Amino acid sequence: MPTQMIEGWGLTHDNTNLYASDGTEYIYVLDPKTFTVKREIEVKDNGVNVEFINELEYANGYIYANVLPHSIIIKIDPSTGEVVSKYDISPLRKKMLKKFHNSFFWDE
Repeated sequence: MPTQMIEGWGLTHDNTNLYASDGTEYIYVLDPKTFTVKREIEVKDNGVNVEFINELEYANGYIYANVLPHSIIIKIDPSTGEVVSKYDISPLRKKMLKKFHNSFFWDE
């Protein structure tokens, strides 16, 4: 793990670079061969830093990430770090909690 990263929370790729999150407002662009940081993407939503960026997915030129502890997924422009869309998944969470209420995987 690069020294700039506090922890490893999420990882994805675009067939050229790796993108890693560490729970902060940064996504790190890594060289896939050396794991050195090529650049940092500071994620912002209307000028405000977005912290607790967790699991990452790369699709169609954007990075998607969930933000802990919230039930949202954000769509990030990797060239600017700007959040371009937000998706509220709280209805899905409520359905899952209801369906699996006796499971130790779900708290509430």
